Amino acid sequence: MPRESKESSQDRWIDRVVDNRYRITEHLGRGGMGSVYKVVHTQIGKVAALKLLHGNLADDKELIKRFHREAEAISRLNHPNIVQVFDFGRVENTVYLVMEYLKGEDLAAILRRDGPIDIYRGAPILIQICDALTEAHESGIVHRDLKPENVRVARTRDGQDFIKVMDFGLAKMLMEEEKDPAITARGNLVGTPYYMAPELIRAQPLDARADIYSLGAMAYRMLTGENAFMANTPVGVLTKHITDELVPPSKRAPEQGISEQVDALVNKAMAKDPALRYQSAVDLKRDLLELMGQSPPGALSGAFRSGALVVPHRRESDSGGSDRFTASQKATLEQLPTGRIDDDEITIDPVLSKEDLAFERRLHRSRFVKPLLVLPLIAAVGFGVYWFGIREGEMLAPPSEIEPNNTPDRATPLANGKPVTGHLGKRVSASESDRDWYLLKVEGSGPHTLRATVGRIPNMDITLELYDGSLKPGKIVGADSASTGGGEVISDWTLDPGRYYLLVREVWMTDVPPTENVTDPYTLFARWQPLEPGWEMEPNDRPAQAQELQPGRPIKGYLGAVDDRDIYRLPATGRPAMVDVTVSGVQGVDIVLELRAGAGNPVTVDKGGRSEGERYAGLATDGKDPVEVLVRRKDGAKAKLVQQAPGLESPYTLTVTTR
Repeated sequence: MPRESKESSQDRWIDRVVDNRYRITEHLGRGGMGSVYKVVHTQIGKVAALKLLHGNLADDKELIKRFHREAEAISRLNHPNIVQVFDFGRVENTVYLVMEYLKGEDLAAILRRDGPIDIYRGAPILIQICDALTEAHESGIVHRDLKPENVRVARTRDGQDFIKVMDFGLAKMLMEEEKDPAITARGNLVGTPYYMAPELIRAQPLDARADIYSLGAMAYRMLTGENAFMANTPVGVLTKHITDELVPPSKRAPEQGISEQVDALVNKAMAKDPALRYQSAVDLKRDLLELMGQSPPGALSGAFRSGALVVPHRRESDSGGSDRFTASQKATLEQLPTGRIDDDEITIDPVLSKEDLAFERRLHRSRFVKPLLVLPLIAAVGFGVYWFGIREGEMLAPPSEIEPNNTPDRATPLANGKPVTGHLGKRVSASESDRDWYLLKVEGSGPHTLRATVGRIPNMDITLELYDGSLKPGKIVGADSASTGGGEVISDWTLDPGRYYLLVREVWMTDVPPTENVTDPYTLFARWQPLEPGWEMEPNDRPAQAQELQPGRPIKGYLGAVDDRDIYRLPATGRPAMVDVTVSGVQGVDIVLELRAGAGNPVTVDKGGRSEGERYAGLATDGKDPVEVLVRRKDGAKAKLVQQAPGLESPYTLTVTTR
């Protein structure tokens, strides 16, 4: 977070301890909502950000009650694209919030320095903001002051923009304090004129659509480099939001090459009548994804995944905050490729989290009950020694990983159908991330199917890999369908009885330091069971692996990865026939069928849209050659552009009949 060093040494709050827990060390900045400081938890030793809100609240009991209600609601928001608020209270004549300490810089600073950004970079940013708004709106919280200054942008190891939205609900608190929805008794705006919805300006009742308008205005600013409405005074800007017609972004900035589809999206988001806008952030996100799908083949996905989105300017977010480095380190960083940092000599302050405070509270309570726990603890230790050390190699799979498990020989055992939690925490070295190995044993006879899922880690792009017991010739299959902050799934992979390993790790990038996360756990779940009739047998991605179909007998399968292809074969019948093929829809997925009879050209079937199935009637075959049926996603690798690709855990049903 940027610092205001001139004020740091003079600020009366520096070195004070708030609530006997948070020692204020630095002044980070000041905004319309209040002043922000860097603090260190006095007992845990981790850093956080503390925001002191403007205004005199401490003597108004009713306002304090409302503040606590709003702060408690905000603190329950839990999404990787929302800044976490995990403590609040009051000190002297004001109130404070304790939030996670963020890397990066705000979107406003990036736009001021770098100028407008195109839709290829802008769409993923807007999609992440939509995800954050959806989380808040479903909890009944409207932001009311969405603007570039309230969007924090950090950089992932592979060059992607990672978004955190700040200050949810704070505008409402200040409005209640000032008793006026938009312009306070002192004549100050609560909200930013360039991004305020007309109904907020008119002091009308608000809902989630006010945030949609603000996001549309932000998109306008991002794409054109200018605000949608401008005037010499704030009141003039507010008036134009109500009265003036919106100039399409393509006409405001013709040199940016903005398409008509982008114009239509921004225009709908900024409709003056809320009823004509997108009715939810989900709707807006859907159109953004559709817009991305209409981009030139490979243009967006290539830019997003290859690191081409890294701007040619040195950004504070590339290094996690310039205030963390000495002058010599900064000089060294300037010589490095943008977005790639050799941080062998850099010390990063550990960041406070909700889990840390929960642990502190449990520790505090334990002081009163610790004597009562001594005898049960001794009994538990004795039982553990018996269970793990005496029972001749028979081991109970634990509910969480057993570190160190960075190598297969130290793999944590898995129980069939029981979840286990773990952390991709401290890296092994400057170039090697933490990785967690797990052991599973498939017993019995005949083929089994494995279904394994691993939950998300907010700041990591993780992968889940399957290996056989010999670890040769390498992984059997890997799941890497989600981007940063998404989980992964291996869908119904066919295994013979034996020993296997699952590996959870971060996606490795050449010459990019690994990420650490000691606070956010993931959950790994694996279930294996005998293969059931009527289900696909993975792998079946190549013609040589095609699974046999029987006319009139449906078969179920998963498109369990963004690039998964399921191939089936209807055997030759020896007589001419007409073949009808039907595949059911998968929620959120646009399915494509490809059919081939003998050596003929394939028939591509793509009439349905997302969540809809496909059907082809009357494929002619002479009965001498088999019919090949392929089921795949239309979006393919572009599905990885979103945090979680849809439909990975939803099966389709394929039916083939002959006549």
